[in-house]
Amino acid sequence: MFLGCQEMAVDIEKCEAQRLEDYAHAHQKLNAGSKVTSISVGEGAGLFAGVASPLTQAMGFWGADPQSWAVPLVNFFRSHGSETLIGVSSLTQPEAANCLLKLGFTIRQYGHVLVLPLTGKDWNADSNFDIHLATPGQRSDVASLLVNGFLDGGQSDQLKEIMEVRATISHVKSFYATENGQTLGAANLYLKEPYCFLTGASTLPAYRNQGVQKALTRARLDYAQKHGSRFVVVTTEPGSISQQNMSKLGFQIAYTRNRFVLPFSDTP
Repeated sequence: MFLGCQEMAVDIEKCEAQRLEDYAHAHQKLNAGSKVTSISVGEGAGLFAGVASPLTQAMGFWGADPQSWAVPLVNFFRSHGSETLIGVSSLTQPEAANCLLKLGFTIRQYGHVLVLPLTGKDWNADSNFDIHLATPGQRSDVASLLVNGFLDGGQSDQLKEIMEVRATISHVKSFYATENGQTLGAANLYLKEPYCFLTGASTLPAYRNQGVQKALTRARLDYAQKHGSRFVVVTTEPGSISQQNMSKLGFQIAYTRNRFVLPFSDTP
């Protein structure tokens, strides 16, 4: 249904750019002297959150002339001592690939962008788990829970900060699952009408393969539908278990997003 829908792809890429800018603004609000910063280029954005940060990248709908946005982005990231990582929709900007390759970029990876229409279906199915919408006061605990799930019980100050900052963004809602008082996993939802984005989901190692994430996904879909979203978006690795699980819920591939990288150089 959605494969090849160019207008939808443009809208989604713009939302992804807004997510980067939202993070920069939230970090700056929470941290005096924050070095996290962003740049707007055309209808896209670049985020610098640290040389080693997984968030340092650029996304968006860039316009017809790739050189008009690629060069400013390279200069922005280079000024911070960082490589340049740019996500580009193969559907909306097929001409961008050749331009970036000529500038020295290579393809690091690609992902599938999946979309599900919310059409009034009852997502609030029976579950063995209790799903809770996190309060602002639970932000740090949910962030720790997400990191524990990502790192198989470990912790990372960098990843926890990312989760805590994201939780303060007005468009983000955090959910967590419990059973008999035991916390099992958590997940985030980013709302930007008419779209919403499933992000940041993890389950503690001892409770995997028991349906925790399925319950969290259905709860997020139910919440999004009740709050005005018409389409749900998720990005997965092609052929991954995550993509297979989303396909079972009715998600369909809308397009591919290629991620181009240019290594850092202190010379133009």
